[in-house]
Amino acid sequence: MGETLQFKGKFCTSLFKHPLNVAQIAEAVGAQAFRVERGGELEQALHQALESGRPTVIDVHICPDAIPPTGMRLATLERFFSGKNDK
Repeated sequence: MGETLQFKGKFCTSLFKHPLNVAQIAEAVGAQAFRVERGGELEQALHQALESGRPTVIDVHICPDAIPPTGMRLATLERFFSGKNDK
């Protein structure tokens, strides 16, 4: 729902028949990995990832119906593509 609203009815995300555990795949190839399923878990995973100094994957699960905040993202993209990258 959120994605189709954001992209004018187009659905861009992949849906898998069985849940995909990206964190488990990352660990299988030697990376450190965290699986984040609740908002409160993200900050801790980011701190641990940055402190470790290791390649890290953070597998963040989001509600597919959530509408992402786009205001700041669009402003950043507009600055980038206009060549005005000063903050």
